[in-house]
Amino acid sequence: MDEGTDTHLDLSADFHEYAVDWGPERIYWYFDRKLVYTQPTPPDLHKPCYIIANVGVGKPNVWGGAPDTLTHFPATMQVAYIKAWQRSEYLWR
Repeated sequence: MDEGTDTHLDLSADFHEYAVDWGPERIYWYFDRKLVYTQPTPPDLHKPCYIIANVGVGKPNVWGGAPDTLTHFPATMQVAYIKAWQRSEYLWR
């Protein structure tokens, strides 16, 4: 989500759907099927990449921010599923 976007939800209370539509011209981010952010696809992302799901914590002035006294350790993440597919119109040439 865009920095500063607040869902007004306790994201740990239920499963949510996070999606990315990564096309050759634009990347679209969705939260629970609602478009929340978009930007042009950077030139260095015009190649296949890997999906990484982790519970890494942030750094100062970066999304998520640095851990503080309210950060719970050890952290856990529950993932129901991860799906990946390629649209035919996005085939890498």
